[in-house]
Amino acid sequence: MSIGPLKSQSTLYYPGVRVRERASKVSIKAGNYIEHLDVRLPSVEQRYRISGKLQFADHSPGARATVTFESLERGYFESTETGSDGSFGLTVIAGIEGQLNAQRVVLEPILRYPRALLPD
Repeated sequence: MSIGPLKSQSTLYYPGVRVRERASKVSIKAGNYIEHLDVRLPSVEQRYRISGKLQFADHSPGARATVTFESLERGYFESTETGSDGSFGLTVIAGIEGQLNAQRVVLEPILRYPRALLPD
């Protein structure tokens, strides 16, 4: 795994302000949604790429797994899916401390038998 240098300019609040008191609140009631909410990072915001290869203990690739960088403190996360060889890449905002996690969900098929074949 490789991580670029981390230097933060500061936290960014909606709508693109750095002072919390000048930020706007966005409220969404349960079951509702907002259309056309434009959220952009300023072009000067530093971002760094985290890339690597997910492997199991036996060195087989962790294909089609979800890799997530998450900062619970900041309410920030980025996620991506690994490739067939386990490789992944994420771009994250510089200076945010967080945790890198991986998860692979394996779905088991459910076998269904016609009623005539089921025991009484």
